[in-house]
Order: sequence, then structure tokens, then C-alpha cells
Amino acid sequence: MVKPVFSAPRLAQAAPALQSEKLMWEKELLGLFVSAHPLSDYQQTLRLENVTAIKNVKPSAVNQVRIGGVITKVQKIMTKTGRPMMFSWIEDLTSKIELVIFPNVYEKYPDVLKENLIVIATGKINDRDGNLKLLCDSIKTVAALS
Repeated sequence: MVKPVFSAPRLAQAAPALQSEKLMWEKELLGLFVSAHPLSDYQQTLRLENVTAIKNVKPSAVNQVRIGGVITKVQKIMTKTGRPMMFSWIEDLTSKIELVIFPNVYEKYPDVLKENLIVIATGKINDRDGNLKLLCDSIKTVAALS
């Protein structure tokens, strides 16, 4: 009997995947971060920025609240007047909360409102429908994950 001759496949050299890429793959495939959290490297920065952990946000907060986290979902819509606004989710190491970005704020910060960006958002808490939401007054980028 003649044995077939197979050669091992040769793969091209590739650079190792970045930690941020691995985290995004985990989130996409599993729905959660497994090996680490994207915010782990930014805890000192968020502390210096005086952000509140999302789990500590109270519905009774009357003042501006400042939170930091990674944007995990965005949904852009058009208002009846034809202006863009956005609903977005932001997640930190403790929890997640929905951001509501009205047209006047969206027009000021259109490049900051993308998935996988680490941001700091400031605004007022609203719990009108039983779910906490941050009505965003300002938002700034801390880092991009990809």
C-alpha cells in the first residue's frame, strides 16, 4: 500500500494579536470579557477624573453625575425635526447604564460616540421608566480600544 505524502501547511508570519483585539473578540463571541476588562488599565485615569462607579449612581441624584466606561452599544436615530440623536450603553467594572444623547450634545461630540471607546460622560440621572439613564450633557474620549 502506498502512503500519501502530505506536507504540513505553512502559515505566514503574523504579529501577535493585541490585548484590545482579544477583548473585542471575547465580547463579540461570548458576550462578555473573560481574560481581562478594557477598563483595567484606565482605573487610575478614571480615579483622577473623579468618576462615579455606575453601581453607585442613585436615582435621587439631583446634581450632575460623572461616569466613565467603555461604550458597548450605540443606536443613532433621527428626531421628528430631522436632527440626529443617540442612545448608547456604557459599561464600567461594576455595571452598565444607558446614555441618552440629545441632538445638541450629539452635534458637539459626534466622533466620541462610537462603540469600543473609553469615555467619561457627565449628565443628570433619569429614572422615569424605572430604568436608570444618564441624560448626557458632555462626553469626552479617554482611549480607543481598537
